[in-house]
Amino acid sequence: MALLKKRKTQTTPAESQARPAEEEKVVRDKLGTQAIAYYSNRERGRANIDFLPISEIDPDPTNPRSKGITDVGPLVQVLTDFLHDRAQAGLDNFLVISPKEDAYDAEVIDSFDQQMARAIASFCMTEDGVNENWHKLFKNLEPLRENIRLLGVKQPIEVIRTGKRYRVTFGHRRLLASILAGEKNIPANVLAENTQGGKHTQASENLLQEGLTLDQRLDTIEAALAELGLDVTSNRTHAAKMLGLERTVIARCMNILEKGSPLLRQYIHEGIVTDIKKAASYIKLSDAELQVELGLEKPIEKKTDAGKKREKGRPAVYIKTPKIKDPKVIQLIMDKFGYTDKVNNWFDKDEINKAWAALVAELEKQCQKGG
Repeated sequence: MALLKKRKTQTTPAESQARPAEEEKVVRDKLGTQAIAYYSNRERGRANIDFLPISEIDPDPTNPRSKGITDVGPLVQVLTDFLHDRAQAGLDNFLVISPKEDAYDAEVIDSFDQQMARAIASFCMTEDGVNENWHKLFKNLEPLRENIRLLGVKQPIEVIRTGKRYRVTFGHRRLLASILAGEKNIPANVLAENTQGGKHTQASENLLQEGLTLDQRLDTIEAALAELGLDVTSNRTHAAKMLGLERTVIARCMNILEKGSPLLRQYIHEGIVTDIKKAASYIKLSDAELQVELGLEKPIEKKTDAGKKREKGRPAVYIKTPKIKDPKVIQLIMDKFGYTDKVNNWFDKDEINKAWAALVAELEKQCQKGG
């Protein structure tokens, strides 16, 4: 019985070149030309995941998640200086931040964290004193910092090209926490410089997060509406669909933006009005009725010392010291007396105040012994 052998099919070069075109035609026929054009246009610029140096990325100060931070360069520099000092000392200039790694050194990480805490304390100081919003932001990032050290950044941030640098579209918390963790790079979805959709993408992500004030939510929605070519008078249902958010929430925000008085917006900005449902109901009130509703009273006039007789007796024993706004001043004074080792975390105001009080008490004791 003859054995039948299956003859191997021979493919000519011409057939090989024609096959990709045929396969492409099959895909095109399944999806349809219009569908391909639609998805290509919608996802334009959103398919380029890269691993970017954090030193080349800037936050978006208009995004409420970044609390108005415009430049994180001083914080990024902490890692650069830390690794430089290690290299000068002949040590490994690569920071192992994961406790799962054999090369992980808890003392090294603790030293880095202390330097970062001092940098943050200085970073949060402004001409008007401590920026409490920034201080709270960095404090709340500590759990995410530890998670990134353990697992890394699992979801890439999104950035848009701005010349030779990048600006964050969304993922501000992941960026800041990565800086605190000691990361040099971060996975990012890179958008082309002319890509549209950043603001309403931010709105869709941010408004689902906790921690935003009502004022920040209103600013976010207003910016997103402008990017979409809408305004506060636009159809509420259409705006909610475009932003991917609940219509009731969007309608209340847009009503406040459209009909709220300047005084109501001022109270929202100052944190006097924080509930969106109540704020939406206040748009019907006059300014006088709003003040009555909120129980606000006129400021009590300060009594002057004119006409008062000077009291007799010994002068006050205690001396009122001026408020010290910059922690670096306290650190400088404590360093003169060898007291800086009493503070482990220069980002913790309670710890700084406790150590400062202890130093003053110690100095008082020394003066009493000497007198």
